[in-house]
Amino acid sequence: MKKSVAVIISVAVCVIIAAAVFAFVKTGVFPLSKTTPTDENGEKITTTTQSRTVRVTFPEGYSLVQIAERLEENGVCDAKAFIEAANDPGLYETYSFLKDVEDTEHRAFVAEGYIFPNTYDFYRNEAPKNALNRFLKNTEKQITDDMKKRAEELGYTVDEILTIASIIQKEAGILSEMGKVSSVIYNRLGDSYNRLGCDATIHYLNKYVIPYIDGDTDRYNEYYNTYKCYGLPKGPICNPGLDAINAALYPEDTPYKFFVTDKELNFYYAETYEEHLDNCKKAGLN
Repeated sequence: MKKSVAVIISVAVCVIIAAAVFAFVKTGVFPLSKTTPTDENGEKITTTTQSRTVRVTFPEGYSLVQIAERLEENGVCDAKAFIEAANDPGLYETYSFLKDVEDTEHRAFVAEGYIFPNTYDFYRNEAPKNALNRFLKNTEKQITDDMKKRAEELGYTVDEILTIASIIQKEAGILSEMGKVSSVIYNRLGDSYNRLGCDATIHYLNKYVIPYIDGDTDRYNEYYNTYKCYGLPKGPICNPGLDAINAALYPEDTPYKFFVTDKELNFYYAETYEEHLDNCKKAGLN
């Protein structure tokens, strides 16, 4: 009799356990392994109830400051801290493609022009330096040996090509006009007495440099205002896309030295200053 009771109790316990397991599986509750997430450098990542990663797109022509602000808006890192990381002189030694950068003393931001436009995945609350490295590692892949060879054929460094491309990106923006705008820039650079006179360089200086640089900001006028300085500014004025870079490497063959656009983004090109003044009237600027 006692043995029968023990068997009954044992069977009952098994049934209860089986029912509990069935309910556990049915509701989809499974124990997760408790591992601490780390970033690409092995540093611990702080997790929250929301996704610990975020995907962010950066369009062609964004300045470094705009990129920093977008990172902060998406919870990646502090904008000011990112700008400081992107202005670290140590970057010249870390990335070979930055070693051509000349006159670093007068450059507004070291990494300007080298943050390749694309869509990137980041950790939330990521170290600014790690976020910057994600950009620069991609840029390192985008700057090919063929680009370097073509830049050398033109008599320019890669940094100068990216500076030209950045001006093309901001002054043209439309793929169909990039080759012609590129030709205007090269034709004007060929005249040693001529200044580029690009409005985009002044816009960059006033909106994305002076408000974010400590100390004497007036000196940057001498290095970025292409109505005052001869030749190219001391660095890119935005982060150009591949179309603008290719236009800088392969300009169209034209005699133009001037261009202007109207409100509908129609482009008017001219060989002489007198023709340019007429085009300004056609564009409704006079």
